[in-house]
This record gives sequence, C-alpha cells and structure tokens, in this order.
Amino acid sequence: MRCLALLDSRLREGADVALASRALPPAWRGVAERAGCRILDLDPEGGAAEDAAVCLDWMRAGPACGVVVDHYGLDAEWERPLRLEAAWLLALDDMADRRHDCDLLLDQNDCRPGGGRYLGKVPADCALLLGPRYALLRPEFAALRADCVPRSSLGRALVFLSSGDAGDETGKALRGIAESGLPLRVDVVTGDGHPDPAGIGRLCAEQGWTHHHQIGYMARLVREADVCVGSAGSASWERCALGLPALVAQLADNQAEVCRALEHAGAARVLGFAERLNESDYAQALLSLRPEELSRMSKAAFRLVDGLGARRVWDVIAEWE
Repeated sequence: MRCLALLDSRLREGADVALASRALPPAWRGVAERAGCRILDLDPEGGAAEDAAVCLDWMRAGPACGVVVDHYGLDAEWERPLRLEAAWLLALDDMADRRHDCDLLLDQNDCRPGGGRYLGKVPADCALLLGPRYALLRPEFAALRADCVPRSSLGRALVFLSSGDAGDETGKALRGIAESGLPLRVDVVTGDGHPDPAGIGRLCAEQGWTHHHQIGYMARLVREADVCVGSAGSASWERCALGLPALVAQLADNQAEVCRALEHAGAARVLGFAERLNESDYAQALLSLRPEELSRMSKAAFRLVDGLGARRVWDVIAEWE
C-alpha cells in the first residue's frame, strides 16, 4: 500500500508500472490492478537470483525506469544488478538490519537524528529520506487536512488494527470498547486479510456499530473520528495527517520505531504489545481519556505529518531522473 501511495501520481499520469511479487494474494492483486499496475508474477519456488533475473528482463524490454524495493528479505545482493540497469533505485526499509545498494533509502518511521541506523549499510552517496516528513500517504489525506480541527471530545471512535490482523486484535479491542460502556459511535475497519471479518460484522451488529470491509474511503473515517484504536503501522501517519489521536497497540517488532516516535511527539498513547493486552486494557484506556489529552495528542499529530511526503520523495527522485 505504501508503494501504491508513492506511485499514485505516476499512475495517474499513465506511467507503465509493474508490481513484481511472488504469490500475490488475490485481494491485493485486485487492489494493485485497480490502481493501474500490471502484475509481474514471480515463481513461488524461485529464489532471489531468479526473481532479480525476471525483473531485469522486464526492465530491459522498455525504456530506463526506476525501481522501488519494498521487502524485508531483499538486500544489496538482490538490488545491485537492478541498480545497474535502473535510472534510480529506491529502497524502502524500517528495520535497518541489512545492507542496501541503492540511490535512495526511505524510512518514514525513523525519527532519530542523523540517520545513524543506516551508517555503513548504504552507499556513501545514497540519499537518506528519514522520518514521517516523507510518510507515503494517498493524496486524499492531504486534501482533507484543511477540513480537520483538533479533537477535544470523545463521541466517535475508529477501530483499525491492520489489513491482515492475523491474531484478531480487532475483536479484542471491540470487546474492550463494549466493556467500557461508553456511548460511542464506532466505525470498525477490516481488510481481506482478516481471519474472520464475518465475526467482526456480527459483533458490530450486536453493538449497533458500523463495520467497513476492504474499503477505499479510510481518509473520510479518519476525519470523522475523535479517537482511533489502532496499531503502529503505516496507518499511524494517516491518522496524524488528519490530527486523529490514537490508542496504539504494537503488533510486530518492526513497529517499535513508530511507537517510539508517536509517544515522543505526544501524538498517541502506546498501550504496549498486543499479545500482552486484554479487553480491559482497552476499556480502561478509553475510560481514562480526558478532553485535554485528546486535544494535546491531536495538535501533536497535526505537527508530525502534513500528508505531502510522497511529493517530497518525488522531488528528490527528480534529481536522479
């Protein structure tokens, strides 16, 4: 999704964009194709060398192009031959646990000064694009930003943990909201990767809440909410762009940097690792929210992200084209 957010302007201009992926799930294939991407299917049994060769063949069949690499299992060895053929190669990362051979590296979650996590892991002339200033958001978030004001009351909640949410943290959070007894209007979002969207739908129906599944209007729900119960994934920056305070559960190790950044900025309250949370933790977090805390978090979120990150990335890429 962050690749599609980055490429949105190019796709709208009619650029030829291929998404290379191994065994892309049907739901995500549909999302990419509707955005205008062609799908470059990689052999599920192939290795990194075979994958790179397929990508090189596609690149050599047309004019020089740029390459965006977004995969935690790929490193400098895979990137090197593609970089030699490409006009530029951009690596997306947020783990800083391997070497890259790239012209540009983007880590929208790294708020530490100086880019120290990537010292010795990228070429000396690599441009480092670090922090939520470069957060890759779809254009509707910047467009709706002017309509948003800092939140100061708690009447409507948005629940979105992740598009996958294999452990169904969504269900746990919803049971916590019900336990709180607060008279909230609640919008719940799940994606096609959720293990039991029908069960979430039933729970929402029982409580009189609204269930949204695999939607394309997240920005509108973020704008309308007073607080979000969510995770520390890329959606954190979507919330910040529209000034939405959040109660955040950490779903994975690679979300630690986002948790740290959100808490340091005062844009969210981090509840801890999801696997250690129970329904009552969510209930108590909601019950303890006060108008002044909502207002502080909302204003801090506005300051952290302005929704123009993708445009800034293309401004830097233009220097390589």
